[in-house]
Amino acid sequence: MFLCRSAVPLSFTLTTVLTDRVKEQLRAQLAECGWRDQVRAKIREAIERDGIDKVSVESLVHQIVPAAQELVPDRVRQDLCQRVQAALGPAAGGAK
Repeated sequence: MFLCRSAVPLSFTLTTVLTDRVKEQLRAQLAECGWRDQVRAKIREAIERDGIDKVSVESLVHQIVPAAQELVPDRVRQDLCQRVQAALGPAAGGAK
């Protein structure tokens, strides 16, 4: 196995770079489709409903994460799956 100058395995470095690219593309797509704004609105609604003094980070996470997951558009999910499969190469597209 080849090593980078920093003694980190090259395969690890490439995987990290690919992962970072996929994350950045996902963030951009979510912002572009308005998902981030929708999630912010849900958070504001929860705070207004429950009161700022009675809301904890844990309760917000518990309320918002399922709603946020549902708000992700199908086209963004499909694109993410395709990007991950492409990054993983032929091993990802094996037996169906």
